Amino acid sequence: MKTTSHIRKVTSRAITVLCLGLVLETIVNVQAQQQSDLTAFVVVRLESGKDTYRIGEEIPLELEFRGTSSSDYYFSTETYDRSGRLFTEQYNVTPAGSVIDPLSDLFANGYIGGGGRSEQPLNDMPFVLHVRLNDWVRFTKPGQYRLVVNSARLHRRSSQSAPELTSNAIDFTITARDDAWEAAQLKRASALIDSGKREDIIQGTALLRYLDSEQSAKAVLDRYDAISKASAWDVNAALVASSYRSLIIQQLEARLDGRADIDANLIPTLVQIRALREVPPASGNGSARLERIQSLRVEYDARRQAALSSTPVTATTLREQLERFQSSGRELQEKIARDLEANPGAAAAAFVGMSQETGTPQALLENAATWPLLNRAWIVPALRQIYDQWNGNQNRWSTGDIALRRLYEVSPEEARRLILEEIRTGAKRIGYEALAILPEESLPELDDPLRERYSQSRGGGTTWLIARYGSATLLPFVKTTLMRGMACSDEAAFIVYLLKYEPATALQRFSPNLDRSGGCVVPPLDEVSARYWDDRLESAAITQLRGNDSRNVADAAQVLAKHASLAARQPLFDRLTQWSAEWKGREGELSSMRPDIASPLRVENSLTNALLENKQFALTKDDVSKILELCVSNQCRTNVTARGNAIH
Repeated sequence: MKTTSHIRKVTSRAITVLCLGLVLETIVNVQAQQQSDLTAFVVVRLESGKDTYRIGEEIPLELEFRGTSSSDYYFSTETYDRSGRLFTEQYNVTPAGSVIDPLSDLFANGYIGGGGRSEQPLNDMPFVLHVRLNDWVRFTKPGQYRLVVNSARLHRRSSQSAPELTSNAIDFTITARDDAWEAAQLKRASALIDSGKREDIIQGTALLRYLDSEQSAKAVLDRYDAISKASAWDVNAALVASSYRSLIIQQLEARLDGRADIDANLIPTLVQIRALREVPPASGNGSARLERIQSLRVEYDARRQAALSSTPVTATTLREQLERFQSSGRELQEKIARDLEANPGAAAAAFVGMSQETGTPQALLENAATWPLLNRAWIVPALRQIYDQWNGNQNRWSTGDIALRRLYEVSPEEARRLILEEIRTGAKRIGYEALAILPEESLPELDDPLRERYSQSRGGGTTWLIARYGSATLLPFVKTTLMRGMACSDEAAFIVYLLKYEPATALQRFSPNLDRSGGCVVPPLDEVSARYWDDRLESAAITQLRGNDSRNVADAAQVLAKHASLAARQPLFDRLTQWSAEWKGREGELSSMRPDIASPLRVENSLTNALLENKQFALTKDDVSKILELCVSNQCRTNVTARGNAIH
């Protein structure tokens, strides 16, 4: 068989590698139940090239993913998750009685995942992942151990299940603690943190976490501020994972009760560690631990306020309070708000002085529940300074945008002047949503500046400002520019402009016969609907739905799912009925197609999702049964059955 010969070929290569002195690679192939051409495997290696490590020593691993198959299969190549831990792999060490998961308590109350994702096709090219076994396993006793890795990185674009991959087994030895080695390692890790470089700080903190000694815990506490500034997650993980919780609680409480500044994350970390000590994770006690966390938060907030009450109010003390404002209870928030109002100069300096890197200033301004507490006279100079200092979207945040919007609420004339200047120049790179808040339907005095801005930037958001504020005078410019071809987002903006001043020309942009060479290759329905929707667009989408181009049909269905009125319900049913009649009895042909953007499978998926997702349609159980009957693919039937169960 093809698979057997492939296994023999790769195993021979592994034997050759062994002859070169590298680790034996025992490759486990996973055969798909329905596709015999799938060969996928993961190989785990000890990256350092040695097989003996001390307790507390870093153990770097290399995971190599490789395979061959149809385009339906791919490896997900994520290396980061917002929780701080990727749960894609499981690291199984035997014997299990002498190992613990050092970070399990970090996720005792759940976690929020999410992060960047990309794909690696199964084209026999390797995807290599570098990890540290210490992030998953802490050895408590010396001995001989074996590691096997299970991975869920294999996926299918068709959304059907993919098999889990199981790696080869690797054997290694863990030896007893070594005081001299640990002292040297402690010195190395501390020096990395003291270097001040973010990547060195994170690496040094991880090495201290792996050591898990009293001295390493003290080293983390001594450098708490530096580590927290570089990575709040890493300092929290190092302290939560430590076996020396009593020491950590004692020292963090001393900082809390002192007059020195404290980091905004200190109280949440202290609360978490003490709650874990008092209510260790066990089956069924999650609610009790959460209750203890809430009571501890109140206790520690009160203790910190008592410590601050004997300290003169300064920008520094107010900044500390602002940094933990979001996570405080309402009573404490109101107390902080009164302190801010009573010290307006220090309050403004505190707000402006907060680090933009954390996103806290933006979060404070965006939060609809807490904004009324901050909306006092002192916030006006703070907003003004933030906007004056702003020079583009820094560190992923848009603080300048929200500062300008809030300034428009509290000082509309001042903000209006700033908005008009930014529309003319784009100097501060403020986004469209913040600039579009003026009440006028058009501002003819901006026509020439916007035309000039467009000529300099070739779009870059200017087209949407033209759509929002441009007068009829710009009509020849818009039509001429549109005919030259544009990016989809820019064309969408000019369509919105034309809907105001020349609707017939705007609606022609959705014609299937329109020559789209040199610009956006499909009608930009989705981009238009993101900022504008009316009956004319709904009619255009329904017309596009009835066409024969699979991509356009799917695009129209997706837009109707989000924006359509009840009038689109029957056209969606009719189009799904037509599609089903076309593909009934051709399931094999359908399943063999590449599931790309123009695939008939996407049409089926988009039509069914549109019917199931749009709340205006108010589907009944009979409607769901009808949709299920129209399904051709197994994927569709699974999707409709799962979603239909939620419909009463």
